[in-house]
Amino acid sequence: MFWRRKRKNRFDYGNKKYENPFFRKKPKRKIKLFKFPGGGKLFFVLLLLIISFLVWFFCFFNIFNIKNIEIKGLSKISDREIEDIVLEQINNKRLFILPQKNLFLFNKKLLKDSLNSKYCFSNLVIDKKLPNSLIIDIQEKSYAYIFNYNEKYYYIDSDGYIINEVNPLDITEKKYPLISYRGGDSIISYNNIKYDKVEIDNKYFIYIKSLFDEFLLLEDLISERFIIDDEIDTVKAQVQAGPMVYFNINEDINKQIKKLLIVKDEKLKDEFKKKDYIDLRYGDMIYYR
Repeated sequence: MFWRRKRKNRFDYGNKKYENPFFRKKPKRKIKLFKFPGGGKLFFVLLLLIISFLVWFFCFFNIFNIKNIEIKGLSKISDREIEDIVLEQINNKRLFILPQKNLFLFNKKLLKDSLNSKYCFSNLVIDKKLPNSLIIDIQEKSYAYIFNYNEKYYYIDSDGYIINEVNPLDITEKKYPLISYRGGDSIISYNNIKYDKVEIDNKYFIYIKSLFDEFLLLEDLISERFIIDDEIDTVKAQVQAGPMVYFNINEDINKQIKKLLIVKDEKLKDEFKKKDYIDLRYGDMIYYR
């Protein structure tokens, strides 16, 4: 038997890599875009100067001072009322030092809160338009009733939400039913900063609106106001130069109006306006005094 001796120091030339010294790749150089004497300190100072200039330019340069206030969508409230609130805020400083007359520094949220604290809008959008315009787009709620409570008068919407307070001397047109609350309980809620809602069951408002429309069709009967008090399911209509008429809100309006006309034209006639009240709430029975 023959044994083959293992060769020592055998080189594996197949896996070796060779480099030609005449064609070696040169190492890549890192290119520095900016090189400042003193390193990063100068760069930081320049950056700070640029930022300071931009802050001064956008926040304190007169070209961005608010010079135009555009108010859209108002029909019931005067533009001047809204403009006065805007101007009051413009003349105040933000954080005690920053001028709100500057468009960039003007606080839109603060203005929105101020307007919503005084008025009740369906929608309110405040936009800034360069270089110096403030655009206020308002969608007002529709008036449905005039509500009288504790010697104050309010315009309210169909759900009883208070839109704004009104001077009774300014109520000249009878476009909306005038409702007086004479109950013992407080029925106006608050939302911390303003009057919010008249807390009366909506069925009273619906009935009064229908009753108001029926009175408009009558030639010689004019409703001065409608009264809600502590009597349950009752609406009282004060007839101009005439009696108070009691209605049951759970009974048909047309039937009760028909009873009223019968007692007026066939029974009382000339005595109708001398009566204190006429009560139509109890079926076919009619009571008066």
